[in-house]
Amino acid sequence: MKGCRMRQKRETRYRDARPGQSLVEFSLVFPIILLLIMTLIETSRIFQAFLAVGYAARTAARFAVTGAPPMMTTHGPESCQALGRPDGSPLPYALPGEYQTCRVDWIKHVGREAAMPGLLVNDLETNVARPNFLGVYVSGLATFSSEVSTSDHAGAPRTPVEIRVVYNHPVTNPFFSMLLPTVRISRSIQMVNEPWDGGGAEVPPELPTATALPPLDSDGDGWSDVDERDIHGTLPGNPDTDNDGYWDGDGSLLLPVDDYPLDPDNH
Repeated sequence: MKGCRMRQKRETRYRDARPGQSLVEFSLVFPIILLLIMTLIETSRIFQAFLAVGYAARTAARFAVTGAPPMMTTHGPESCQALGRPDGSPLPYALPGEYQTCRVDWIKHVGREAAMPGLLVNDLETNVARPNFLGVYVSGLATFSSEVSTSDHAGAPRTPVEIRVVYNHPVTNPFFSMLLPTVRISRSIQMVNEPWDGGGAEVPPELPTATALPPLDSDGDGWSDVDERDIHGTLPGNPDTDNDGYWDGDGSLLLPVDDYPLDPDNH
């Protein structure tokens, strides 16, 4: 009877201790689970920003290689004269001197517009170290014979143009932002401009014409190795296949020509 009473006391004491034990376990595990969830969310945001920056770079590069916007008014409403400046300024481009300026401005505008749906961009932010900064950089070869790219130049026809998009992704996780407030994401795309006819296009130099090599004649009998093997049936490495003292081919200066190169009894 006494043993039963003691066992009941121990069970009651154990039941009373379980709520407190569960609370301690939860308080230890919950911060870890919360940190994992917040890390997963932040990683997903960074990956989404990486995809948006890459899409912006590709979109701007595809726009750049077409030579758009064209310089001449004959191209209609898509020309530099008709489009004007992407920032809405009423000051027109002084063409043709500002043709490259017009192209670069619109390439940057297309890249920024492509990035806007997927990024939190501050249009007024010009500090490259601040969060939400988005920069689109254009560089290309000024002429077909140039070897070094020029900044803020969209390149001549048939030359490479490079578009680089940089974005300072703000870290929203309070634990991480104390150590790393922003993550810089950069993507570069290089394409070759199409051979459009506007803006002082240059024609690339003609490549030298390849000179055909003479057919191989290993034994010097006047017949090529291919002809000896496929047509005449003689040995490419032996000028006298039948060993009758007469040359197989038709160009011997040492031996007379053999009209029957496979028959030692006939010449």
